Amino acid sequence: VVLLLVLVGVVVGAIRWTVAPVAPEHRAIEAWIDAETDTYSVIRWHPAQAAEDGGTLIEVEYRYTKDTTRVITTRRTFQVQGDAVQEVHSE
Repeated sequence: VVLLLVLVGVVVGAIRWTVAPVAPEHRAIEAWIDAETDTYSVIRWHPAQAAEDGGTLIEVEYRYTKDTTRVITTRRTFQVQGDAVQEVHSE
């Protein structure tokens, strides 16, 4: 019985860890990236910072393709206010 309870606990913990809630700012940025590219995958989300003129600044590294099979890796900073996303800086 104890072994079964431990197994259930591990499964529930794994599900909670893999199905973590996505921040609304991340969803908005992913929608922007999806509209601008053919395919993409996020490599890393950097911590959010408050923007001076309101909203949130978020830096994200991702790989994408657009109109070719060549994969491009980029690092961009976005300002998010609600569902509005504006690219502030890119590398």
